[in-house]
Amino acid sequence: MQALYAHNRDASSSLADLKKNYLLSVQKSYDLYLFNLWIISRIADYARVDYSKKRSKMLPSEQDRAFTPKLADNPLSQLLINSTAFKDECRLNGVLNLIDADFVTQLYRDFSNTESYQEYLKNDSEDIDIQINILLALYKFCVNHELFVDLIEDHFINWIDDKSIVLGSIKKTIKALPISDEEFYEPFQLNADTVQDFGMRLLEMVYENDSAYNNQIKPFLENWDFDRMAIIDRISLKLAIAEFTSFPSIPTKVTLNEYVDLSKSYSTDKSKEFVNGILDRMLKQLQKEGKINKAGRGLVD
Repeated sequence: MQALYAHNRDASSSLADLKKNYLLSVQKSYDLYLFNLWIISRIADYARVDYSKKRSKMLPSEQDRAFTPKLADNPLSQLLINSTAFKDECRLNGVLNLIDADFVTQLYRDFSNTESYQEYLKNDSEDIDIQINILLALYKFCVNHELFVDLIEDHFINWIDDKSIVLGSIKKTIKALPISDEEFYEPFQLNADTVQDFGMRLLEMVYENDSAYNNQIKPFLENWDFDRMAIIDRISLKLAIAEFTSFPSIPTKVTLNEYVDLSKSYSTDKSKEFVNGILDRMLKQLQKEGKINKAGRGLVD
């Protein structure tokens, strides 16, 4: 949708430009995912530095002596910290050196003062859920920290748009730990099925059938001038038509809900109801004409 919107704003851009922007956007989303995961590993690993500093004090307090680098020793943290493959992936995608030592120190110190961290230090249980929950608590703390937000926005202009999907992906990664393979990030890597077979094909279909999709939409506008429609609404409707008619593995309800949600997030205040109403009527007409052919269990309405 973003790529098509940018193309709409620049009449001189070609299909090749459109594809290039799309692939760049997808890559930036993956880089953002890696960067968030890398931050978690760096902050967790700082517990060892904290441990050394407490032990090296001339007059350590009782609390200093009792402290252990549990956050770093957490077996799930260890997977993040010690994975050579993950570090290489971060280096390959240019996110390895975007964090400085002061950033890590400050985030760790602030997190160490939270109730969740203090309770974690007192708990001797090795229950895997406890290890998962402390990493989730750390990440939740980070995304609400001003320093974290400033750093993310400095390096990734796509943070606002991609925040929800990255948050979900990080949480899924943490909850899936531990796994036998250290390449825990692999399910979120760019792959041909999603990037090419779905995303690129969808992009090409909307580009190539632009006029045809416009003509399909116009009869459902009910006295509304097509040219007065919000651009995002137009794009959403065209993407939905393509998914309805040419992607048999995507349920129609999923398509409808997805583009209604997108119009709510990116278009006008009234777009949600507007897009929902048109898509609902268009879907019924397409079904009546036999142009909806969904395959697979649970996909046939």
